[in-house]
Amino acid sequence: MHQGRHDSEDGTMSKIAIGTLILILVVILGLPVLGQLFGSSPEKVAREYLEACNSRDMERLKPLFGRGSDLAFWLEAARGPYEGYTVGDASVNGSSADVPVAITQQGEDGAMFLDMELEEGEWHINGMSGPYLGMSPW
Repeated sequence: MHQGRHDSEDGTMSKIAIGTLILILVVILGLPVLGQLFGSSPEKVAREYLEACNSRDMERLKPLFGRGSDLAFWLEAARGPYEGYTVGDASVNGSSADVPVAITQQGEDGAMFLDMELEEGEWHINGMSGPYLGMSPW
C-alpha cells in the first residue's frame, strides 16, 4: 500500500510539471497575439495617424512617431484630410513593419506607405512615402 501512495505522488508531480510547461508555452506564444489584440499594432497606429490627420490634431499625432523621427518634418507632412482610407495588413519583419494604405484625397484614389518600428513594445511611425495619387497599394 505504501508503494501505491508513492506512485500517486509521482503522478501528481508529473501533472504539475506538464501543467507548468503548458502554461509557460501559452504565455510565451500568446503574448504577441495579446499585444496585437489589446496593445499597439502597426494597423492601429496607421488608423490613429489617419484619424489625427483628418481632424488636424497635431497633439494626437506627436506620440505616433518614433524617437529617431524628425517630428517637425512629419507634422508638416501630415497631408489630411482624407475623404476615405483603408488600412491594409502590415508586413512585419521583426521590429519593423510596412503598412499599405489606400486613400482618397481630393476625389482621387491613391496610396501611401507607413514605415514603422517597434520601440519598447509600442509601434511608432518612422517614415512615410506618398501619398501617390492614381496608385494602388495592393
